[in-house]
Order: sequence, then C-alpha cells, then structure tokens
Amino acid sequence: MRALVRFFGRRRRLLAAMLAGSSVACALLAVSGSKGVDVLAAARDLPGGRLSAGDVVVLRLPSTALPDGVLRPGVSVAGRVLTGPIRRGEPMTDVRLLGRGLLAGQSPGVVATPVRIADADAAQLVSPGDVIDVLAATSGSSYPSLGNTAGIGTGFVSDNNGPGPEQPNAESGDADGVVNTIDIVPAGAASSQFDGGGQVVSRVTVLAGTAAGDRSEGALLVLATTSWQAAQLAFAQSHGQLSIAIHPR
Repeated sequence: MRALVRFFGRRRRLLAAMLAGSSVACALLAVSGSKGVDVLAAARDLPGGRLSAGDVVVLRLPSTALPDGVLRPGVSVAGRVLTGPIRRGEPMTDVRLLGRGLLAGQSPGVVATPVRIADADAAQLVSPGDVIDVLAATSGSSYPSLGNTAGIGTGFVSDNNGPGPEQPNAESGDADGVVNTIDIVPAGAASSQFDGGGQVVSRVTVLAGTAAGDRSEGALLVLATTSWQAAQLAFAQSHGQLSIAIHPR
C-alpha cells in the first residue's frame, strides 16, 4: 500500500497532465463530431426593408439550437421584405419576412393591412407587437362631413369588432334646403365618412414596418386588422395623411 502511495506521489504531476490532456481530447472530439446545420443569417445589422443577396450569410448552428422556421441555404431572400430590424448573425426565420408567416398566431379573420404613415421618423418608434391607434389628418374641406349622427361626432372612429347591424339611411337638409343623404351607424361602429380627420382605427397590432427609400414618402406599416378596419384605413389613406399614437406595452 505504501509502495502505491509512493508511486502515485512521485508521478502526480504526470497523471494530472494526462488527465487534462484527455479532457481536451474528449472536448475536441465532441465538437468535431457535431456536424451542425447550415442556416441563413443576417450579414450585418439590418434596419428592415427589402433584402438583397448580400444581406445574408450562411451560418452553421448545432441542430439543437435551431429556431423554428429558420431559413436554409437555397431559399431566395433577395427582393423579399424584412419586417423589422435584425442584428448581425441573427438567424433568418419565416416570421421575419413579409409573407404567410406574418399572421402566425393571429385570430381567425385577421388580415395583414399595409398602410403608409406620413412621418417616417414616427414609424421607426414602433416595432412588431406594438399596439397603436391610426389617426388621419386633413385640411377639412377635402373630407365628406358626417356630423353628429347616432352617437358619432366629428372624427373617424372604429372599434375592433367592425360595424353593427345595417341601419336605414336618414336625410338631413342644409342651410340652402338641399337634402343630403347620410348613413346612420351604431354608436362605436366605424364610419366611412369623417370631418377634419380623427381616429381611424384603435388598438391594432403592428406586424411589420419598412422605411421608404425616400423618407419624404413616409414609411410602410403592416397592421393586424379586421377586413372592416382595412376598408376604413384604405378610405382614410385615399383622402389624407395618416399618423399614429402608440399605446404603452
């Protein structure tokens, strides 16, 4: 027994070195034995917008670290639109690009609605997942006037449920005796006519945002809306400029 103690005592440094070397060898074998999977990743910090072939690189990741929906080499991303900022080296996934994956997890009946916001700087303050109100601004005379009808005042108001039951038209006379036809809509429902701008839709979720090449053209936001809200946004956009109000997260 004492002979063994003396043997190992004299050679403890050699044994420690051998154990350390074997540990390193095992680690190297483990790394070399893992082939990994090639995926597409951002070549640099990207602000969002239309992609070119040079915006992505091939990155190898361990198979256990692959995110769902990751894009693989062979998938063409040139010309597709990135929904928001992405960091260098971040793997590209399907929900990062405009397409079918954009509505993943949304309720049935929700559509992706693109709208152009007049102020590109304001649009950069929001990111996917933010909740906003969309507002319309006009000089006033360019909009048809609804007036105060069935609980709706001046302004364009919408809720997330769309219009209520159809109501009959009512007639009102102006100062010159001319009879104008206006629509009676339930209180809280969206109207397709408004005076001087106001709130177009409220509490809609941002799905994506892309800046225009020319900042004077504003910026494009893609919103999760109902079909009814999409129609109201299209009407408002055709008559004036849109802006946003951002709800706290």
